[in-house]
Amino acid sequence: DRNGVPLARTIPVHTIRAVRSKLMHDPRQLARQLAVIFPDTPEATFYARLTERRSAIIRRRATPAQLNAVNDLAEIGFEYPEEPERLYPQGTLAAHVLGFVAPGQGGVMGIEKRFDHELTANAARGEPFALSLDTRVQAALELELGDAVTQLEAKGGAGLVLDVDTGEVIAMASMPTFDPNRVNFTDPAAQWNSVSFTTYELGSTFKPITVAAALDAGVVTD
Repeated sequence: DRNGVPLARTIPVHTIRAVRSKLMHDPRQLARQLAVIFPDTPEATFYARLTERRSAIIRRRATPAQLNAVNDLAEIGFEYPEEPERLYPQGTLAAHVLGFVAPGQGGVMGIEKRFDHELTANAARGEPFALSLDTRVQAALELELGDAVTQLEAKGGAGLVLDVDTGEVIAMASMPTFDPNRVNFTDPAAQWNSVSFTTYELGSTFKPITVAAALDAGVVTD
């Protein structure tokens, strides 16, 4: 952000990959064992990954403990390549602004997509890519917006904080939101940044302009 707080980083992580032609153990047994190590993934999913393709990713961003547990299975068909992984240390904060990176696709939405080339170039030079966002203001905006959505039982909400002198975006929030570290749009509405994607009637926000025009034309006085 504008103060140097990290919003996105690329870190090296270990991936667990299975090569079907090298597997020594029964895939059903391996699937059962993997489901114990990774309880958030069903056994059937692991079985499909082990049998449907010549090579399949079993797990991305595995922890050291998980790597050791899989290694203890003594399966030579498992490989452990180190790959770059995009990490968003602030979690859901400013998710719609930042967007996210999909493996093999690059930036999919938000800043990650719009400035994909610049981000890649800066990373190669080891230089940060600074945004105008202020994470302190962003966090306050998201807290207030979230409270309002909950209290009013609203379908969603949008908020924007601008610097009136420069027009810089200090904070931008959209509800419902998502976690760019683990993208899963169970709510389709979370895919859209309601600030930039949705069209709104100007309504009361246009009244000062109407009054200003009337003053300028001399139709009314102060």
